[in-house]
Amino acid sequence: MPTRRVRTGVVIIAMAVLVQGGCASDPKGSATPSGTSVTTPSSGSPTPRPIPSFVQERADAAIIAPGALAILEGPRSPSSDDSELYTTTDVCGKSIAADSDRARRSHLRTWASEGWWVRNITHAYGTTTAAVVIDQVKAAVEGCKEYEDSGDQVKVLGPVELPRYPRTEARFGFCYSTTPADGGEAYIACDAYIARDHVVSSVTVVRGDDQESSRLGVLFVGALAAEALAKVV
Repeated sequence: MPTRRVRTGVVIIAMAVLVQGGCASDPKGSATPSGTSVTTPSSGSPTPRPIPSFVQERADAAIIAPGALAILEGPRSPSSDDSELYTTTDVCGKSIAADSDRARRSHLRTWASEGWWVRNITHAYGTTTAAVVIDQVKAAVEGCKEYEDSGDQVKVLGPVELPRYPRTEARFGFCYSTTPADGGEAYIACDAYIARDHVVSSVTVVRGDDQESSRLGVLFVGALAAEALAKVV
């Protein structure tokens, strides 16, 4: 399911081959100047709040490297790359609670070539743990099997069992079919969400015309995402 930029809609999906085995809008939070600590009053000692610039750095650090898909014989450079704020998931057109985290920041990178579309979005949160985000995404997906997204008809096909990626804490994957409102050809995509600390890396893959091809694709692009995520301190 396409994940939207917070201010404007965006539909980006993607494709992949093999590596080794193994679904809300909210305003952007105001940035705090680097080196500034913001505190909130309490009955005891003040509690520092996350500095958005630091959170953005974590999102940027966790994204799949520009040339990483070459190992999969995929696109060698991204077709888009930006640090706009994106929804964690837009399943059923509803936001999850984690998207209300005011310090949340995102980074998106997509790759495209003949027969391939791949999207990786990293989401860094100020106070919400990544494992909690995974639980919220899973609950959203399991609570909505069919829905409309900007006129497109989306149907959740089922989960994808992801492996235990090293140095990650939680994961969730699923596939879905989309029938475009404009009469375009229907496609099947698979998503993977991988968690570490306060950062989630989400991957969307479309590969070929069937669910199995996209399922395999998200497994292996997911491995690249997990490797990048594991390097985040």
